[in-house]
Amino acid sequence: MRASGPGGQNVNKRSSAVRITHKETGTVVHCMDERFQHLNMQIAFKRLAAILMQRKVDEVSEKFTSDRKLQVS
Repeated sequence: MRASGPGGQNVNKRSSAVRITHKETGTVVHCMDERFQHLNMQIAFKRLAAILMQRKVDEVSEKFTSDRKLQVS
């Protein structure tokens, strides 16, 4: 995948951008921050892991909150 934006010839001739899709959730992460594909891949995986972890934390928190509301009511 080619990056877009400023960068001159390097952007036009190199495929350094990365798009990662998590199959189970359909979450898509794009990264074109760095000049090199392997660095963009590492950044994209970290972003995807953070997104999935936050979803899991939110899910557990929501379950805890709803269980707590049932106990209080």
